Amino acid sequence: MPPMPVETVLIGDMNFTYDSPEHEAIVGSMTPANGRIINLGGLANAYVLAGHDGQEGYSVPER
Repeated sequence: MPPMPVETVLIGDMNFTYDSPEHEAIVGSMTPANGRIINLGGLANAYVLAGHDGQEGYSVPER
């Protein structure tokens, strides 16, 4: 990944799940012992930082 600017906001419907390789590439690896390992200087999931479970939530309502 290229270096990220210090002040960055990435928004949108990413169309991948919390456990996908794409999500891991953006916000860091998930470990059984320590949970998500956030990349220093990388991006973080604002939904999780706001206190929500990273395994819940959806972007398209179920029908």
